[in-house]
Amino acid sequence: MASPLYRGYSTVATTGVNTEINDITLVKQDLLNHFQTIYGERPGRPTFGFIGHDYLFDLADADVERIFYNDAERIFNNDPRVQIVELEVNVNL
Repeated sequence: MASPLYRGYSTVATTGVNTEINDITLVKQDLLNHFQTIYGERPGRPTFGFIGHDYLFDLADADVERIFYNDAERIFNNDPRVQIVELEVNVNL
C-alpha cells in the first residue's frame, strides 16, 4: 500500500482513537476549516478565513455574489493542493 500523499489529524470526534486523516479527506477538512473561520479571526493570521460571515444578513445581490466569488477563489488559490476546475457561487438560496 502506498503511503498517503497528505497526512494530518482531525479534531472532530470520531469512533476510536485514530484521528489521522489522509489525502482528499484532509484537503476537504482544511478547506471547510478555512470557510468556517471568520476572516481575521485566527490569531497571527489576519488574512485567514472567509469574508462571507460579514454578509450573512445583507441582501443577496450581484455585488455580494462577486465578493463571495473573489474570496472563495482566494481561498482555493492559496491552497497548493487544490486546482479550480469550476467555481460557482449562488447567494440566492
